Amino acid sequence: MGVDIPKLIEKINSEKFTRQQLENLRKNVIAKGGTGAKKVVSACESQLAALPKSRKGGGGKSKDTVAETKNGFVIMQSAFNSTGHLLKPELVEVAKELSSNTLVTDVAILKSQIKLYYKGRHFTSGRRPNKEIYWLSCLDETKITDRSVDCWKQLGNVVRGKYFATHYVAVVVEELDELHTALNCVAFT
Repeated sequence: MGVDIPKLIEKINSEKFTRQQLENLRKNVIAKGGTGAKKVVSACESQLAALPKSRKGGGGKSKDTVAETKNGFVIMQSAFNSTGHLLKPELVEVAKELSSNTLVTDVAILKSQIKLYYKGRHFTSGRRPNKEIYWLSCLDETKITDRSVDCWKQLGNVVRGKYFATHYVAVVVEELDELHTALNCVAFT
């Protein structure tokens, strides 16, 4: 390998490498082989096993873990900033309101919106910052009926848009309790 193996192993064990660096080193050592390759690979693997598995790399709590459990809903780790404050505290009242609907389950406050399931189907909801404007949306693949969308038009402004490869439909209302009405309008095809 042309490298001082004991020094490399010592550096690996010093915990100064990121997950990505360790994975790249491990892959390169396996590809090149040579004297001491097994020891280096073993050191990389033991350090990788000790590191937390995070989508963004680095340490700390994973963003998709539950940070707090409230009455009827949860707040995910991603909803908090680095100092431990909620990024969007206005979502708490929306989550409380949505979780009071008996057909709504798995209400979770995320970084910028609320995830919920109504009759087992995925929806998102939220509140515009500094305004008393609330919204409820779902992807077209949720397959709500045209009649549901017509009912939403009676409640507020219906917005359609594209979300990656699929489309969504949302209703924007001015009163928090109208989110219940919007959910009660929903029927599936």
